[in-house]
Amino acid sequence: MLQSIRIAEHVYAISGRADNLMCSAEWAFLSKLRPNSLSLLINTMETDNRNTSVVGLTREELPSLATTSAGFNTLPPELTDLVFQHASEDRDTALACTLVSRSWRDLALPHLFSALTVARQAAFENLLTFLDIAPHITRCIRALELGQISDEDEDCYSQKPPPPAVRLDSLVALVAKLPALRVLLLRGIFLIDPPSTDSHIRANPITSPGVTSPGVASSGVLKHLEVHGCFTHSIPDVPLVDLPTLIGILQALPAESIALRSVNIATTSPSDPRMSRITDPPTRLHVRELMLDSADCQADYDMSSLYDTFCQVLAPESLESLRSRVGRDTTTSPGPMRSFGDFLHLTAGALLRLDLPFALSHPLQPLEDDPEHWHILHLDECTHLHSFTLSITPPFVRSRSISQRPHVPLSAVCIAILAHLPQTLRTFTLAMCDELTTAHWHVKRRKLGLEVLDDALGSGKRFPLLERVEVTLRQPHHPDIAMDACKQAIQAVMPQCEERGILQIMRETGEQV
Repeated sequence: MLQSIRIAEHVYAISGRADNLMCSAEWAFLSKLRPNSLSLLINTMETDNRNTSVVGLTREELPSLATTSAGFNTLPPELTDLVFQHASEDRDTALACTLVSRSWRDLALPHLFSALTVARQAAFENLLTFLDIAPHITRCIRALELGQISDEDEDCYSQKPPPPAVRLDSLVALVAKLPALRVLLLRGIFLIDPPSTDSHIRANPITSPGVTSPGVASSGVLKHLEVHGCFTHSIPDVPLVDLPTLIGILQALPAESIALRSVNIATTSPSDPRMSRITDPPTRLHVRELMLDSADCQADYDMSSLYDTFCQVLAPESLESLRSRVGRDTTTSPGPMRSFGDFLHLTAGALLRLDLPFALSHPLQPLEDDPEHWHILHLDECTHLHSFTLSITPPFVRSRSISQRPHVPLSAVCIAILAHLPQTLRTFTLAMCDELTTAHWHVKRRKLGLEVLDDALGSGKRFPLLERVEVTLRQPHHPDIAMDACKQAIQAVMPQCEERGILQIMRETGEQV
């Protein structure tokens, strides 16, 4: 199929009909997003005066192939759209398709512009200008990423050139131009919060998303909004964002699903006039799924202020999924636990999935193995819960401390927490916040105490509907450490779950070991 596309594009290029199929504004913008795009288009349009084409066919054979392209255009629209959807996976092929004919251009453009990444300040300014002179493109953009954080270096703030600086009112105006936008990713950008943002929030109150079909967002509401490592100011090596700015984004750009990753909250004065977004919100946020990723935040990061803020701005019992990804240094301090418990009390009624936003680790705090200690979390109010994730930090054993024993294993604390969960639980996940090795396994086995957890989960008495017990392993840093050995060790100490066929050993990426 792709070879037919290549042949057809050269037929039209040779006949000289491709020189104005794509407007100059579209060409210019695509060339700025990807420098090689413009040269590709120019090379495609060059007339080949030789007696053979690039695919090895003679010039006399090419005109007969034009009827093949015409026949393609007679296919049902859903089939042609499917073909161009697959062709758009290769951006160069999608660009070439726009040169075949006007009908192909109209079919290819929605796929070509369906997802855009704008990583630099100049590209962001070009996007605003481009949408003004090419308004038909606004209906094609379904996913937009502003800024970019590379996989190799999460600390994007030291990268050159610097990330885009975006005013909140400009961001809101941009999103308002994109009626088909469903996914917005803000990654590592500098946020400027002018006073005009408040006037927009007050003038455009959020409406409830209501009930929609699965996978379809309500009109005017994003399907997914992600804020990753954005900042309003910073101290050395620590990017910070203030709460009024963060809440202003959520209020001005309502979304059914919200992900906050590597967001370090800065202290804001109570006298700041923007605090009215929190203390006196125009309306409550209706969010179905919330993801909190604090694994890359500073070690002493306290999320209490964020939980307290959500209690003020979220609509009661609107949240169905609360997911978390925590680091090994996340502790169970009383302050954050109390704030999280108040937040859970607000949202527990409709909650189906819950990941606790802290990790259990040694040394344990007094009374952590007592179920009454965890009553502050209000887990017993999650009466419809189906999925629950608990994170633990595997014990680190030094050779000279092999003989040391904890007063209770980590699994005893897990059971104390599980005592508050309803019998509706179907999936339990035990996530390791650090790599687990089999070195000194007899000591780690005692500190983990997975046999006790196996008795509680494998018998089926406490949770009769339980269908899956997952143990998630973090990928080891050293290639000589085999995850298969960890899998076999865990299966050996959890025989009841293994016998029932509900035990699954998973990688952090979601793949089965």
